[in-house]
Parts: sequence; structure tokens; C-alpha cells
Amino acid sequence: MIITNKLKAMITRLRARVARLEEIFEMFQMTAYKELLAAQLSPEVQISAEYNSTGQVDVLTTGSSTAGAEDGEFFATSGTGATDVAAIFSKNQIIPRHGQGSLFRFSARFDGGVADTRLSAGGSTASDAVLFGYSGVNFGTFYNHDGAVIVYELQVTGAASGGENATVTINGTGFTVPLTAATVQENAFEIAESLSSQVALFNFSQNDDTVVMRSIIAGPETGAFTFSSSTATGAFTQLGAGVDTIRDFTAQTDWNVDKKPDLDPSKTNYYSIRHNGDIEYYVQDEDTGAEVLAHRQGLPNTLTRSIFGNASFRMSWFVSNTGSTTPVTVRGSHGAAFVEGLKKMRLPTHSAEGDATGVGTTLTNIATIRNRIVFGTKVNLGRIIPSVISAFSEGTKGTEIEVILNADVAGVTNFEYIDKDESIAEIDRTPGAVTGGTLLASKVFLTDTEINLLIFNDLIQSGDSLTIAMRVIQNPAADMGGAGVWEEEF
Repeated sequence: MIITNKLKAMITRLRARVARLEEIFEMFQMTAYKELLAAQLSPEVQISAEYNSTGQVDVLTTGSSTAGAEDGEFFATSGTGATDVAAIFSKNQIIPRHGQGSLFRFSARFDGGVADTRLSAGGSTASDAVLFGYSGVNFGTFYNHDGAVIVYELQVTGAASGGENATVTINGTGFTVPLTAATVQENAFEIAESLSSQVALFNFSQNDDTVVMRSIIAGPETGAFTFSSSTATGAFTQLGAGVDTIRDFTAQTDWNVDKKPDLDPSKTNYYSIRHNGDIEYYVQDEDTGAEVLAHRQGLPNTLTRSIFGNASFRMSWFVSNTGSTTPVTVRGSHGAAFVEGLKKMRLPTHSAEGDATGVGTTLTNIATIRNRIVFGTKVNLGRIIPSVISAFSEGTKGTEIEVILNADVAGVTNFEYIDKDESIAEIDRTPGAVTGGTLLASKVFLTDTEINLLIFNDLIQSGDSLTIAMRVIQNPAADMGGAGVWEEEF
């Protein structure tokens, strides 16, 4: 009887252990044949500041704020204005794929505990974000959502008949824009160029007879958008209303997994955030080096809306004064974003071409492909992936082709949509002289050639352009043309 009872107790313990092992195995994804399913990380963003370079990032400041890289760290410091903003954003972004998670890993240290300020680090867009940071005096995690930027179009309906100054009002503030006697397309170009140099926290671009514009930070309109001039006419159309972002902040003291009581945010720490439905916030343990789950933002089965308006996040370090006039700083040495699993998919393919007659020894634009700043009614966060450039020339003494990122094309350019509803690209075929920019590839050929750009892994981000420029090595001038093929990921 004693042996039987002991045996029963042993069997009970074994069953409990088996059940526990089954629970552990359920934590791992399996194939249909119960093989362990492993997913490698596909890096989308990897930036660092060890050389104090800002070539991998964009910098945003208002008022007396500053941002940049020093002592091996990116930094963003608010100014003394009550609404000053400073930010560092990676040029590249992670574009999430359905069925695969997104992961951020980054370092950060914060000036902490200042009322009426916000400091954060993590993944963000203008409208959505997943972040660690301070809200006033409290450290914790952010889940930002439901914001929207202001999006407008200004169509030039009548061209200026002579030289004149137009007044363009942007969100309640008037700006003087010089116009020349020209076409509606040229006046639209002049307006976009002038406003880009005058208006903070807005982006502008010309397309045909229209100026497309959007705010950089989410928030509502506080003033009017109007156009007036002595002879030129124009009309504004609102594409998207600005909406303040909702910031769901969870203080460290309310984290629901591990409150990490020894965490000192003023010291350099390593953080991770992953999301695919719910959002998980991790802090690296100082003793073991392991990523420890600190807080889980459980969202599935709780919402009647999308979790994010757009989850194509950039790595960011951001600080803003929300009433305070005391400068505060956030710093970080590096950041990365990954898609969990392989990225192998079929993307929409597009192509376009351009040509020019009588091209001489001056490098001349044949076609410039630009990534739009607005797609539909939202900020365009997609990217263009160039694949193949082809070119021909009737020159008899050799032709040079250069493929240039963000080149300057002299004169008035005129961009047009490839497909307004289905493509994030637009094209300019104005044969102006080309200078500046970053040379991606070049080649000298006699009659025709191709350049495979996929081997360079270069991307055209929102607002960036790729120029196919050509010239003869030696006169006489020649007729020539070029074409580009690319994929679009959004």
C-alpha cells in the first residue's frame, strides 16, 4: 500500500512536469510537423554615432533647440522656448510586413524629471510611436496613436502675367512669395521653392500646377490657408485634417511585468520594443545582459480601431517643451529596427523614361524620379528601390551617364505623377544642368548601356530623388535618353 501511494504520487508529479513542459513547448512556434520554427532578424535600420556623423539621420529643431552628434552619441536638446522641439530621426524606416513582428533595439539616457517636458526614444512617425521616456517628472513607456498631420494642395489656377508678390497663408501665417510671368506649372514650382525656405515644420513639393504640402508634426490647424496675388490665382484643397496624437503613457511604477526598480534612466541603458498586436517593452538586465520584459501593452481584443495609423517607424530620439523653458536632453549612441523573419516578397514594379536633344558636355537631366511626400491623404512613408537604369546615345565620341541621389537640376523643374493613386513616385523630364547630390553610379559608353542598381542597396526615401544625368565626353552634341525600373515598398 505504501509503495502504491508513493508510485501514485510520483506519477502525479511526472504528469505535472509533462504538462509544464507542454506549456513551455507551446511558447515556441512549431510547424505542422512539430518542428521548431525559427525566425531570423532582417535589419531595416542600423545607425550609430561613434564618428559623430549625422549622415544616417535627419535633424529637426525649432526655436533655440539643438540636435546632432557628439562624443559618440546622438543628442536632442530643447531650447528655452515653451514649445521648442528637437529630434533625431533615422533616414531609413522599418516597413512592417503582415504576419511578422517588428523589433527596435537602442541605447538611451535621459535628463529626467522636468515638469512640462517630454523626452523619448524608440520608434516613431508623426502620428504613432512606441517609446521609452519621460512625461514630465515620470519615466515610463509611450504608446502614441491616432495623430494626423495637416495635408493640403494649392492649385495654381491662373498664372502671373508679370513679376509680382503673392501672399500665401499657411496655417494662419502669411508669407510673401515672388512670382514671375510664367506658366501655372512654373508658378507652382516658385511657390514650393519659396515656402520651403520660409515655413518651419512644413514640407512642400511641386507637381504639375499644384503645390503639395504637409506638416511635419501631427496636430490640428490653428489658422487659415489662403492665396492672393495681383494677377495669379490659386485655390487650396484640404486632403487631410491635422489631429493631435493621443499619448498613452504608463509610468514605470505601473509597469505590469517587471517594474525594474534599480533602473536609472539618467545612465546609458539598452532598451528593446517589439510589436505585433500587443507591444512589449524590454530593458537589458545589468547583471545577466538578458532583455527583461518590463511592460506589456495588451491591445488585441480591446480596440475598435487600428492599433497604428502607420507603423513604418523611424528610429528616433525626441524632446519637446510643453510649457517648460528649461532645456532638457535625450541621448543615444545607436539604434536598430528589424523585421522578425525573412523579407522576401513581390513588390509593385514601375518604370519611366526621358530623353533630351542636343546634349553637350554639360551634365544634363534626362529623368529624375522623386519619392512623394504625400500619398493619398497621409504622409508617404514608403520607399522606392531602384533596380535597373538603361540609356542610349547617338554620340560618336562616347557618353557619360551618372546616377545621382538628390541632385540639383538648374532652372524650373516640373514633376508629374507616375500614377497618382497607385504609385509613390513622380517624374521630372526637364533637361536642366545637373550639379550636386550624391553620385551612386557612373559609366562611360558608346551607344547604349545598363546599370544594375540593386547591387548598391540604395533607397529613395520620402522627399528624395534619383536623377539620370548624361553628357557627351566631347562635342558634337547628341540626342540621348534613359529609363529607370524600380520597386515600391509601402
